[in-house]
Amino acid sequence: MAKWISVKDEFGKNCGVRYRTHETRKHGIMADRYYAIRFQVNGKRVEEGYGWASNGISEKMAIEKAKELKAKARAGETSFRLRHEKEAQLQAELEESLKGSIDQLFNAYVADLKGKGKKSWKEVQRALLTGKYAAVNFIGRDVKAKHITPKHIQALLKETYKRGPSMASHLRGYLHSAFSYGIVREHDYTRAAQEITFDISNNPVAAIPKDSKAEKVGERVLTPEELKIVWYECNQPAIKLIIATGGQRVLEILECKRTEFDLDENLWIIPAERVKNGREHVVPLTERAKEIVISRKSKYLHLFPNAGRPSDPREIPSLGRAVTRFCKRVDMKHWTPRDLRRTVRTMLADQQVPSYLLNIHFNHGKQEVGEKHYDKSSHLAEKLEVMGVWEETLKSILTHNA
Repeated sequence: MAKWISVKDEFGKNCGVRYRTHETRKHGIMADRYYAIRFQVNGKRVEEGYGWASNGISEKMAIEKAKELKAKARAGETSFRLRHEKEAQLQAELEESLKGSIDQLFNAYVADLKGKGKKSWKEVQRALLTGKYAAVNFIGRDVKAKHITPKHIQALLKETYKRGPSMASHLRGYLHSAFSYGIVREHDYTRAAQEITFDISNNPVAAIPKDSKAEKVGERVLTPEELKIVWYECNQPAIKLIIATGGQRVLEILECKRTEFDLDENLWIIPAERVKNGREHVVPLTERAKEIVISRKSKYLHLFPNAGRPSDPREIPSLGRAVTRFCKRVDMKHWTPRDLRRTVRTMLADQQVPSYLLNIHFNHGKQEVGEKHYDKSSHLAEKLEVMGVWEETLKSILTHNA
């Protein structure tokens, strides 16, 4: 075995480094040099191997490391050994490996929305995790959430913008909320200790400006002539049911279950857990609406099942794309399924229906304390009155110049 050779400075003093050299040998073993560091602490010799030249360790590096460790020892620090540095590095790597990924952040955020009963959780899940253009696939599922920068977000939103400004605007909102959740989650003293931490110091989405044009509140109201064309030429039963039920919410229509309809009593009872304001909503059914419900014969629970996952309901983007194709086909100014609700309200207001009745019909507003505890009325009489006005209005539109 080769002898150890001590490295000395220009004055012949030991530098605290020594090495031994291995010559080139058979079987492909190349020449190499191994460095060790040694010095004394309180009269006791400390010696540790530092590394091979073939792994990038040089004599200069070894000397500098020796100086550093000796200085720590003289200062009374306990971490003056190479193994202390290695242990600290391993601990840091372990802690880093435990930091949550972007996939874990998005899943935790969606679970939080779902746990709070937010109706938007499915749409957020689709945009961030499960959809065709899910954000997590663009960024990379295993990327640590703490490592996401505004550049990552900008690139994602730029790609999404190509498919539609509104889509990019909504996605920006979801991303901002997800990262905000990740930050707050770490400091929420009411939560139990978390197995996964994200260690996010700043929200990377905050640096991305909002698209004010895309966020502009919708103003599209269909004309009676357009509504007639939609009814007769748009082959989408969900669209017809939105119209026939007097502009009920798109999500409540798409997620409706067969068990919610009492066709003997001509009622659609939307349970509180499916309603935006958390209040059960009873919708009177006209014969026109009943015919649509009855025509949706299927073995699946939902009246409008998802084409790819029949056990789940159809999603809003799917219906939106169908409407976009329809508008192009008939050369109609673009509208969205949500615009039908605004259209119905506008037309009912034109028929002098009071605002308080419209609010009951559309199930607008949040419950006050008194309503929540004492007012269990479904306001069915008022809803029947409004639905009667709407049915007559719709009948007039559909039969005009027929």
